[in-house]
Amino acid sequence: MLLVTVIWGGGFPATKLALDFGVTVGITNMVRGAIFTVLVFAVFHRQILTMKKKDIKIGLFAGTANVMAFLLQTIGTQYTTLSNSAFLTTTNVIMIPFMVWVLMEKCPVAKKGIFRQSLIAVKMTVKFSCVNARIGAAAAGERRSNTKHFFKIV
Repeated sequence: MLLVTVIWGGGFPATKLALDFGVTVGITNMVRGAIFTVLVFAVFHRQILTMKKKDIKIGLFAGTANVMAFLLQTIGTQYTTLSNSAFLTTTNVIMIPFMVWVLMEKCPVAKKGIFRQSLIAVKMTVKFSCVNARIGAAAAGERRSNTKHFFKIV
């Protein structure tokens, strides 16, 4: 878990540095995707080579949605601070069940305490974005980063 945390957390400063040095959003995400592709193929090559056509179609759909989410996240990172981008990205864990609830009209099953805590976190996220918009901070980045939640539902 520590290794996953370090790799995941290290992606934010690496992305911000790449963007600050003038690397485009597309190239940044292409490199990210290439690294991921190589690592996944190294671990799951047997399963990948024996995939059926239906599995490939589902994978392409899910992969396209994931690419769109990463593009929006990276574009948002250009217009906001690194800490805001990381904070908004972590809200995936909380926001996606609510978005599924709204879009699919199916309430997520959870214990009451967890559900209340999630509602509080959603309210904090909304307030956080609104306060930044009012004080003239880079609200465009926050809006773009928050838009990626729709693509993460897939």
